Amino acid sequence: MSCEEIWREIPNYIGGKHGAAMRASIEEHLKDCKHCTAALGGAGNVVRMAADAAAFDSRAGHSNR
Repeated sequence: MSCEEIWREIPNYIGGKHGAAMRASIEEHLKDCKHCTAALGGAGNVVRMAADAAAFDSRAGHSNR
């Protein structure tokens, strides 16, 4: 797989929407490609931050500041 293909598939990879063959192909590419590994790590951080923000309840009045 090329880096461009990996970048397009990162959201599906994180979401677990790929079959075993596609996951294996992506993981094989990630073993040798620092750029795609970094892109995957960055996307994972954004997903975690968004999930944390959605789960965070602020006290009344804080959202108006």
